[in-house]
Amino acid sequence: MISPMTPWGNSNMPQQWDLADIAALHAEAVEVLSTAGQWRLAEARWQMIERVLAAMEAALANGDSGRLAEEIAALERAGPLRIIPIDSAIGPTPVVHDLLNKLVHSLGGISVGNRVDEPEDARAGNADTSRS
Repeated sequence: MISPMTPWGNSNMPQQWDLADIAALHAEAVEVLSTAGQWRLAEARWQMIERVLAAMEAALANGDSGRLAEEIAALERAGPLRIIPIDSAIGPTPVVHDLLNKLVHSLGGISVGNRVDEPEDARAGNADTSRS
């Protein structure tokens, strides 16, 4: 997990983000977003995650790496922490699934739908039919 840091140990100064830091942050975001697509949580938890994803999207659009790092950490904390009854656990809502895909795509990763919903064989079969 990437935690927001400040240069020279001074907590009153904002972090200076270089290209390597931003690339690592984006890679972390893709990893967490991809994992989130596999979570099974209570519906209320998905509503909270939807708000976190919207904040991540805004941070990414504004180029605010510090805020993006905070929202990545918030998403990690929102993930499954304990066992919940199977009947109340569901996968991502359609809105959350769309936001996950949009964010992963914006960060240059493979969409969550391709990684979670389609087995490798299904993608290969689709590739063959699309060539005709």
